[in-house]
Amino acid sequence: MREREGRDCEPSAGTVDARTARGASSVAGDTRGYDAAKKISGRKTFGIVDTLGLLIAVAVVAASTSDNAGGIKVADAARRRLGRFRRLWCDAGFKTAFAEHCESRGVAVEVVHRVCPSRFAPLPKRWIVERTWSWLMNSRRLQIDYERDPTVTEGFIWAAHSRYLLRRLTQPAKPRTPRANKRDSL
Repeated sequence: MREREGRDCEPSAGTVDARTARGASSVAGDTRGYDAAKKISGRKTFGIVDTLGLLIAVAVVAASTSDNAGGIKVADAARRRLGRFRRLWCDAGFKTAFAEHCESRGVAVEVVHRVCPSRFAPLPKRWIVERTWSWLMNSRRLQIDYERDPTVTEGFIWAAHSRYLLRRLTQPAKPRTPRANKRDSL
């Protein structure tokens, strides 16, 4: 998909984020937690996507896991998979421990802050990972976590993403039109 978009086949940058899903009664107690910020009992999914919104790495942990711990786990998974991985954007929930861990492994971390705190505006680079989560949530199986083992949930995430990729690959490529320069229109 990346080559079709005119990119290198291996990404060098990505965006990290987490989402929390309610856990059904079948979710085991040791892999289940409570996310106090969202008031949800279940599991938290950490994911890293490239600049096109394609998944690079996923980690499913108890919802009580901090953003730093989960972010470190998924960043290490991305770094193992990709040799070129050098830059990562995140929100303010990922603190200095996460940034220091990533930078010690050669990955620069940039926290994306709100552009306008008084109104809604999509955050630069961060909207890409949010868009990917919304694509994946079209799969009903991912809206509530029913699995006893978190690795099975990770498998369902990869399956849903593969379904999305197949749909995207079978659509004809849209011709890219160069953006008009503002000076040319004057």
